[in-house]
Amino acid sequence: MRFISIILNSLKTPDDQKLDWYGWVTNQTGHFTLGVIITAIALQLLPIHFAILPALVFAGAKESIDLYRNSSFKDSLIDWIFQGVGGIFSIVFFVKNFDLLNLTISSFLVFLVFGVIPRIRRAFRNGRNFNP
Repeated sequence: MRFISIILNSLKTPDDQKLDWYGWVTNQTGHFTLGVIITAIALQLLPIHFAILPALVFAGAKESIDLYRNSSFKDSLIDWIFQGVGGIFSIVFFVKNFDLLNLTISSFLVFLVFGVIPRIRRAFRNGRNFNP
């Protein structure tokens, strides 16, 4: 039981992974996936025009709690954006617009690259190597 409580406490602690590019990528991929899952469920229950709202409300509530726990506004906003992009991916996949699907995936990857580059630079400046 102690092992589970350690994991849950770690998940409740906000972190923007300033020196850990791999941790940041997995974190943002998790936010993206959460947006996909919540929106996919909402698509079954709500009209398509409102399906992204549960993902955005959940992300807003979760990031508000993180802000209360001393997270940075920038980190919370980025997490919220990644969850929103995941929600957009779900909607675009549902309507089978593959041009927009490619655009959504491309924007997700570009956002990841823009977050990875500064973390790799900081890690090298602080004497860490590239490997996670």
